[in-house]
Amino acid sequence: MNIGERIKELRKNLNLNQTEFGKRIGAKQTTIAGYENKIRTPSEAIIKSICREFNVREEWLRDGIAPMTNESPISIDEYARQKNMTELEKSILMEYLDLDDLTRKKIMEMLKKVFREYLHKENNQIENDIIKQETQIKQESKCKPTIIKVPARGGYYEIEETEESKAALKKDLEEDDDYDPNDF
Repeated sequence: MNIGERIKELRKNLNLNQTEFGKRIGAKQTTIAGYENKIRTPSEAIIKSICREFNVREEWLRDGIAPMTNESPISIDEYARQKNMTELEKSILMEYLDLDDLTRKKIMEMLKKVFREYLHKENNQIENDIIKQETQIKQESKCKPTIIKVPARGGYYEIEETEESKAALKKDLEEDDDYDPNDF
């Protein structure tokens, strides 16, 4: 049995006509007929699409090595439905999976590099934001005077806390012969 005959067997097992089968892998009915009648040979991309879409083992499709299907019976379409993927997301995923191993590896390395750079910039931005906030808090606290309550007969009075006001208050208290902290 050749690859065209295995494509036909798969299609018949799935109860699909050539048009329906072709739509699922992005090929026309005449192309599928060409494979099945040994007029055409499927490209690498078509072979990978058939395997992915119908959960078929590549070894079976190419060489007839059993079993026909993979252990996990979920198709890309089913997975996309479960994850509410858009057609664009599904197309991107399918195109990525159709790439050869080396190209996928290079793409992953490039993406990792981009994410590392992004995270580095993001971390720097967070650190800068924290420094700005701390500086702003310090400046605001310098602008807002601290008010202290000073005991006085009959209650308290409030004054702005500065080195000068503290020194003046201490001097006033020391000079006051009648001052007794227990009076308050």
